[in-house]
Parts: sequence; C-alpha cells; structure tokens
Amino acid sequence: GEPVSNKLADAMATLIRLPSAQRGGAKRVLGPDLRHTA
Repeated sequence: GEPVSNKLADAMATLIRLPSAQRGGAKRVLGPDLRHTA
C-alpha cells in the first residue's frame, strides 16, 4: 500500500523486462549482490 513499495515493485518489473545488455548495466549500478542471484 505504500507509494515507495509500489515504486520498488515497478522498478523491479522494469529491470526484468530490460534487454540483457541493459540488465547487466543495471546490475553494475545496483552492486555485486545482484550478480549472485542472477
């Protein structure tokens, strides 16, 4: 219900839809932690 939670969910959905090249760039921006999951 919080606006921040909605923005976070939207951001995650956007990252999932990005092409692999842009996903790699997003991973570099967000940090090494995401590289372990992906």
